[in-house]
Amino acid sequence: MNYESLLIVTYGRSGSTLLQGVLNEIDGVLIKGENCNFCYGLYQSYKSLARAKARAEKAKVSSKTPVSPWFGAHSYNLEKYKIEQSEIIKRLLTEGEEGVSCYGFKEVRYDSVPDDEFAAYLKFLRDVFPKLGIIFNIRNLDEVLKSGWWKDKKYKEAKKTLVETEKRFMKFASVESDCFVVQYSDVVNKTTNLRSLYDFIGASYDEKRIDNVLAKPHSYGQSESVLGRLHKALGGK
Repeated sequence: MNYESLLIVTYGRSGSTLLQGVLNEIDGVLIKGENCNFCYGLYQSYKSLARAKARAEKAKVSSKTPVSPWFGAHSYNLEKYKIEQSEIIKRLLTEGEEGVSCYGFKEVRYDSVPDDEFAAYLKFLRDVFPKLGIIFNIRNLDEVLKSGWWKDKKYKEAKKTLVETEKRFMKFASVESDCFVVQYSDVVNKTTNLRSLYDFIGASYDEKRIDNVLAKPHSYGQSESVLGRLHKALGGK
């Protein structure tokens, strides 16, 4: 394996649960589902401590006395704090599991991260996940907008949100290493780009295992599998 952790970075109804299932068929890989972007809270807590430490260091001597409003903040060990966050995350995601050599999760709530924080947040995740690979999962936006996650929202607003979110993904992937972009259509059609994803991860491509995943319904509101839907689309019963 090329990575010790993997994150699926995406938006709602992109087919990420299916990709999650495909990755979990790789020996030693454990990709958990969504968690309401809890790592963003860890990032915010780190930023708060960093701001406090900066204020205390600016105050210099006064922050080292009990009469200072920033008393003690100069001594915060931010690198140790990130290490402890990393340990908490690993324990949360892997506790009780055996044979895990690569772990992570998929999350869809990156559109709620402010634009000027997006790149910094992903770089923070690199600090708290060991040897991290980031997989950006995208899908035809017209298909996405028809789904349950988005259909109750105003079309133009939802489309704008998704377009801007994809731009963020592509911008980050174009300048940062250890990123891979995969489309829902790559997974369901088993394209060469899906094979390239396996090369990126450092895993053996096993079509039989992938077909086993495609044969199962994924995500909420799904009553049939991808293979079943493809069969109907081709005129089957």
